[in-house]
Amino acid sequence: MQKPQIPFNEPERLAALQRYDILDTLPEQEFDDLTQLAAAISGSLIALISLVDQDRQWFKSKVGIEATETPRDISFCGHVVMNEETLIVSDATQDDRFADNPLVAGELGIRFYVGTPLVTSDNYVLGTLCVIDRYPRTLTPEQLTQLESLSRLVISQLELRLTDTKLTKINQQLAISNQQLLRATRLKDEFLANMSHELRTPLNAILGMTEGLEDEVFGEINPQQLNALQVIDSSGSHLLELINDILNLAKIEAGQITLEYTSVSVEHLCQSSLAFIKHQAIKKQIQLEVKLPTNLPDIMVDERRIRQVLINILNNAIKFTPEGGQITLEVIPDFSVLPPYPQQSILKISITDTGIGISSENIQKVFQPFVQIDSALNRQYSGTGLGLALVQQIVELHGGKVWLTSELGMGSCFSIELPWVSEVPPCLEMSTEDQAGDQAEDQARDQGEDQVKAQNQINSLDNQSIIPSITPSMIPSELDSPTPKPSPLILLAEDNEDNISTFSSYLEAKGYRILLAKDGQEAIDLAKSRQPELILMDIQMPGMDGLEAIKRIRLESDLSKLPIIALTALAMSGDRERCLAAGANEYLSKPVRLKQLVITIENFLSIN
Repeated sequence: MQKPQIPFNEPERLAALQRYDILDTLPEQEFDDLTQLAAAISGSLIALISLVDQDRQWFKSKVGIEATETPRDISFCGHVVMNEETLIVSDATQDDRFADNPLVAGELGIRFYVGTPLVTSDNYVLGTLCVIDRYPRTLTPEQLTQLESLSRLVISQLELRLTDTKLTKINQQLAISNQQLLRATRLKDEFLANMSHELRTPLNAILGMTEGLEDEVFGEINPQQLNALQVIDSSGSHLLELINDILNLAKIEAGQITLEYTSVSVEHLCQSSLAFIKHQAIKKQIQLEVKLPTNLPDIMVDERRIRQVLINILNNAIKFTPEGGQITLEVIPDFSVLPPYPQQSILKISITDTGIGISSENIQKVFQPFVQIDSALNRQYSGTGLGLALVQQIVELHGGKVWLTSELGMGSCFSIELPWVSEVPPCLEMSTEDQAGDQAEDQARDQGEDQVKAQNQINSLDNQSIIPSITPSMIPSELDSPTPKPSPLILLAEDNEDNISTFSSYLEAKGYRILLAKDGQEAIDLAKSRQPELILMDIQMPGMDGLEAIKRIRLESDLSKLPIIALTALAMSGDRERCLAAGANEYLSKPVRLKQLVITIENFLSIN
């Protein structure tokens, strides 16, 4: 008996076999169909898909035999692997290589054998598709051709199986990655929601107290004090804008931000942005230079967001420019493309500094969110790492582009290009409802100012002790009434002491009586026992939260129509909808303008 020799590339061949991960696997119909077809084509008793391993030949599929494997030393298929070509044995008893082979001389009694090699795309022979019989015979050329075609189909099936296995693993990895991504997204959303609440709550007290002082709720103020309060109010409002931009980062990245286009003076846009950093520039003795061409036409942009772009870049320039440096803001219009294509004209704004500069390999990093250049800068210079990412996204939302040129130790130049259009793009024009909403807001603001003036007159009467208490909605005939109507009773459900002081002081100064609850259950009990005219309901409170309290109040028949305003620092996507779904009549996010709050309260009280 002649044992099959080992090919010279045996290690690589075995590695090729292992990559298919098929040895000792369960039967599969796709392979069984091929062996059935091979037996039928050849008219043979036995058909096998035989894979030759290091010491054995293992049958992935078999017809007409019970064994699942045999030793490699006695295999016919081992010879095919060695010679890499079809082996035809018409009568094994007459072949010196196999006459005394146990598979021939033993119980199996092989006489006829044809094995076609299973050759991979990288030319490794994994085994054979073979047909066997117990009596001598031969095959026609057509039968041999068909068997060789089937052997190629076996390899194709192996490749498909391998691809399917890889895809399954990839899908499993993707599923794991998706779970991790969902978890990371959930954690980020929870973090942003918590940060929103924690930042808005103290900011509500800062802006609320400032507004109260400006309205002289706590007494008269002089012009210098009014100016200082206006600076605090302006800075607080700007801080609120920053908070909103940070919280809207994911929304901007998803392209879900709707730009509010208005016609803006380019000079006003630049000068109002510079106003935010002039104090810092003076403090660091940094010279500000502005190069603005005269008679520039207005541009249609989202003014607040483009101003934020300029402020972010200017703040960076101030931060990274040493004392005694210089910052230049230059506007360069490009009207090279004239009507009828004005939308193709370009407004270029460049901000150049003499600061520390950025190395070329770090230029692209500065526009990535949550990325700062290095730990040394992190320690020396404060910042969130979000500013320039927001800059790029806002500019690109406008259809523009932003880029940076810089030299380490010499300074940087940020350039912004915006399409210069004189009207809102058709796809971004406000609907009639949007315009009506804006008009209503302007009207409400005007009404608020009128109410403030009227209330100041009423407050002066209070100070002279002419009447005990007066509501903002009282008319002159009521002032002359010998029995004035009691002031509206408002239930304030709030657990933050600063906000309690802010809301109570302002509303009491406007003539309201305040009933205080510090958690949801207390709010329910007081609403049932004292029957207030309106409830201001915070949402995040200890014990029972505001949403649950609103739901339970609505279950009380005598409180089902009671106006409830959700007044909360929860200002993430979906928070408004959750409050209204729970039964609130209105939703106001902190920090809220107190004049707006009074107008909202008056609207509900007048309806009732």
